[in-house]
Amino acid sequence: QALADASFAHFGQVDLLFNNAGILRSGLSWEVSPEDWRQQLEVNFMGVVHGVHSFVPRLLKQGTVAHIVNTASIAAFLASPLMGPYTVSKQAVLAFTETLSYELQMLQAQIGVSLLCPGPVVSAIAESDAVAVPGSPQDQLQAGLRQGIEAGMTAAECAGIVFEAIAENRFWIFPHPEFLPTWESAVNDVKMGKNPIYQAFEME
Repeated sequence: QALADASFAHFGQVDLLFNNAGILRSGLSWEVSPEDWRQQLEVNFMGVVHGVHSFVPRLLKQGTVAHIVNTASIAAFLASPLMGPYTVSKQAVLAFTETLSYELQMLQAQIGVSLLCPGPVVSAIAESDAVAVPGSPQDQLQAGLRQGIEAGMTAAECAGIVFEAIAENRFWIFPHPEFLPTWESAVNDVKMGKNPIYQAFEME
């Protein structure tokens, strides 16, 4: 709310709203503490809700063209072991953002909506995780995530893709389309009624 107050006071109006905040705490779903579950949902999901709650009424009131980008993750489509709270929070962002888009369309508002679903992007998100027991599955996951993030897309590259999508008023933004075949395979399994099967993570 303070950010919205400051933004409108300084600029007079807001044209672009980016709800982009995330933390990650890995671990077995039943071993992650309720406090860690709650914190990830508060930051990753409720952070988006708070941003929309504080800005959208004013965006509607100003009556000009605007655009909202909510950051989810490829995890919004692909669940993984040891990442329960993160995955749940990002899938919630997916559902919320689709709902927001429908509501703004229903009101015929001049506000576009996009869902950003990146794979690895260079960031400090891995630093928010707790230290795992050396050699444990959680430790392997963390090592793989850090390796992927370090070799990932830069924030500037990702931003370029996002601004192209905004210009084209595209809802879905997939900076890493190489993950889409895996999601398509999962969707086909759902159509066929196949049980989801875990495939072990392999370190290269």
